Amino acid sequence: MSEPKPLQHLLAQAPMQQAAPACPSKDRGPSKDQGPLSPAESSKALPGEWVERIFQIMAANYGARFADAWRGVDAETVKAVWAKKLGALKPEQIRRGIAQLEQCKFPPTLPEFVALCKQAVPQAHLQKLPAPRPTAEQREHGRNRLHEMKRMLGAT
Repeated sequence: MSEPKPLQHLLAQAPMQQAAPACPSKDRGPSKDQGPLSPAESSKALPGEWVERIFQIMAANYGARFADAWRGVDAETVKAVWAKKLGALKPEQIRRGIAQLEQCKFPPTLPEFVALCKQAVPQAHLQKLPAPRPTAEQREHGRNRLHEMKRMLGAT
């Protein structure tokens, strides 16, 4: 069996198709005779290798906690549902979700992982507060100090 490829390598491959928003009346879950996803649904799904790699990362991070979350559930069905839901995300969003796992004490559920993926990226220039404006007293003090320094430099 080959060594799993890093997720970044997989995500850098072919661009993902964007999934249309799910319609509750049309999205009633997988058909029993078609497997976990129908052919139309699987074309919008994240590639199985990618979901497998995400699950490997979570298993490595959370160990038995992650395994216990899926005890008694068909793993292939779980992965198919994750693939379908994550297929609507961009590769950058999935990378962001994986990076955010470091902040989670427990393995996230699918909705929690999607929320991690969709979190806005903080931008340094937006995080800083603007410099406070000096008061009239502070401006006057600065002018006096500057005048004093000029006078001292001119005297030497």
